[in-house]
Amino acid sequence: GDRIRDLAQMPDGRIALLIDGGKVHFLSRSYAYCHDENNVHAVDCPDTVAAVAATGAQLYDAHCSGCHNLNAEEHGRGPHLVGMLGRRIGAVGGYLFSDALRSRDEVWTQPALERFLANPQQFAPGTSKSLNITPAEARAIADFIRGEKP
Repeated sequence: GDRIRDLAQMPDGRIALLIDGGKVHFLSRSYAYCHDENNVHAVDCPDTVAAVAATGAQLYDAHCSGCHNLNAEEHGRGPHLVGMLGRRIGAVGGYLFSDALRSRDEVWTQPALERFLANPQQFAPGTSKSLNITPAEARAIADFIRGEKP
């Protein structure tokens, strides 16, 4: 329902859309269209997947850094992410989590983080978190968070 104010193609091929309220959404393709003499067909595009994976830091900056901190144990609007993997979901000192996340009786793992990022509402029904990213982008962000050295 928001209006697009500007758009740009990123070096990795994604399209960045600046929408009302200063939000940025990214569009990416998981298929490339290939022409041969007889037809046009969609095929998997490994170069696109590799490009998305190479942009984990950019994706984190675009979707997460406004609320979360990776380099100090200080909370922003969201909890800090220092030591997140291996920590119980919805439990870090000094931050009040939603009931949706506190009710999860498990620890953050790479696959759990990817599922959360790709679809927060499905992972923790009732959470206020909302993202508009693909599973490949969720994986890239999770890889980036896993690789951070606080």
